[in-house]
Amino acid sequence: MSTKFTERAYDYFLGQGYPAHAAAALAGQAQVESGGDTRAVHDKGTGLGLFGWRDPDGKMGRRAALKQFAADRGLDVSDEVTQLQFAQHELTGSEKRWGEALKNAPDYKTATNAVLGYLRPQDYTEANPERSLHYAQRWNAGAPLIGADDVPVHIAGPGPGANPTMAVGPPPSPPSVPPGLLQSDPSTLAAAAATVAAEKQAREQEEAYAGLTKTGMGLLGQAETQAPQLRMSPPPLVRPQVEPPGNPDFVKMLAQQRLARRA
Repeated sequence: MSTKFTERAYDYFLGQGYPAHAAAALAGQAQVESGGDTRAVHDKGTGLGLFGWRDPDGKMGRRAALKQFAADRGLDVSDEVTQLQFAQHELTGSEKRWGEALKNAPDYKTATNAVLGYLRPQDYTEANPERSLHYAQRWNAGAPLIGADDVPVHIAGPGPGANPTMAVGPPPSPPSVPPGLLQSDPSTLAAAAATVAAEKQAREQEEAYAGLTKTGMGLLGQAETQAPQLRMSPPPLVRPQVEPPGNPDFVKMLAQQRLARRA
């Protein structure tokens, strides 16, 4: 989807004589570099603006040249038109090689790679520009301006959409659609989608019911198992053992007292 910024940048580069696919490539990559923010700061403060012009290692470079360009003409360095004009100034001057490549590009892919040559982002090589950082996003940001197809962002390895630091598998296949539905009107497609959703919900409910039933039967089976019968025997009665005193005269004396009470 294009933005207001990409549309303005696209119109500007069209007005500079670039073919539509080249103007779209320039506008889309400016969007990815900065989000259309002329005050965007890049690379830990070394870069600035729509295309991320930078001074490498604190030395005078393209960022300094942008500021000088604006100062020499009495322009606001943060103005969008100023920065678009500076890009054109580079593409017809210090970066003329890539400006000519853009004007002669026969298609969007060639134009995209020419813009990468102009910007030289991370991982860019002239031999394989498609390994540049965020290649797919750069492509996709400009593609809507000319009706070009997007490329998938998640593809690993070389080629459009590649990200050399990402190693993931291919995207999952989209759900199959019966051939007859491809020519159906929107209401038919909506009804088919509702049917599929209802069937999915019914399957999920059946699976949930089956799981609950299985769990319930298992608990019921456990409940029917009789617990082992425990027989409790009373503890044996322990009678206290009273030992008579060990003095035989004392025993004899007690016996005599009992006889006396009976008399």
